[in-house]
Amino acid sequence: METAVFVAILGANLLLLQDFGSFATAASPGFRTAVTARGLNYVCQVLTPILKEKLSSLTIPDIEGNAETPIGSVRYELKNIQLSNLALPTSSLTSTSQGLVIQASDISFYIHGDWQYRGNDWPHIEDHGTCEIKIYEVFLEVHIGVATDSSGHAVVSTNYCDLHIGKLDIQFDGGASWLYNLFSSDISDELKGSIEEQICKTASLEIDTEGNKALASMPVNITISSVAEVDFAMIQDPIITTGHIETNHKGEFFRTDHPVEAPFTPPSLPAVTENTSMLYMWLTDYMANTAGFVYLAAGKLSYVVTPNMVPPSLPIQLNTSYFKDIIPQVNHSLYTSPL
Repeated sequence: METAVFVAILGANLLLLQDFGSFATAASPGFRTAVTARGLNYVCQVLTPILKEKLSSLTIPDIEGNAETPIGSVRYELKNIQLSNLALPTSSLTSTSQGLVIQASDISFYIHGDWQYRGNDWPHIEDHGTCEIKIYEVFLEVHIGVATDSSGHAVVSTNYCDLHIGKLDIQFDGGASWLYNLFSSDISDELKGSIEEQICKTASLEIDTEGNKALASMPVNITISSVAEVDFAMIQDPIITTGHIETNHKGEFFRTDHPVEAPFTPPSLPAVTENTSMLYMWLTDYMANTAGFVYLAAGKLSYVVTPNMVPPSLPIQLNTSYFKDIIPQVNHSLYTSPL
């Protein structure tokens, strides 16, 4: 439960966020969060299995290229590529002034697929079969930029992706595989470059499309009751440093049936300086004041108490004799009003 709550809050930091009617332009937030390096480290532990699952399920397009071999220049192609047995022992999630950085090292996995080749020169010898490629000592680094769109949603974009394959072993099956296995190392470098490019391209596309699709589907107005909602639209791009990620939100209550801006101004918040905890949140009196404004306007803070509702045994009774000393104006207005 604690993990789910923390991840949900981090998601709110980057993702929550749509305006109720128009984009918020308040200079100061009503609600702020800050996730520190310790928090990102915890999130990385939680998200590593998800990252592993996403990488394992990547759909890699066909790979083709040219290679020089003992039988001449050939055009090769790998089809129906499938990843398996992916190991992701070491990973990290950090922040810089440019955004988030995901790093993973010592990755290893297998690629299964169908291969075929055709000689580029006469007599254009060709063959086909299946292959298994063992890839290990892999390093991955992805830089993700985070911004805010005009509706208050967070948006992400892949700014940089580098996948470096340390070692690659190929085993051909089918056709004249016994011959091709003799010079499989000759095309290893060509395959490394192709695989590195395709996996980075596919991972970047996954982040930029599926990631933003998920962000756009996040609920951004939190319903508190049948009367009120809270608008958590981000009022500016996240502030990202090497120490923390800061998100500033509108943090205003609105009536669900008649949303209007409250006649209050959010106070100025101090700069984020603490970093010992994983997560910090600032809830201002602006949120409380807008909540009171909404519920008062909806008639939810008014309650009529009549004398017959007060037990006679209580020392407090609803009459002018009791309230004349507490609220002198009541007693004065009753006894000085003209007939």
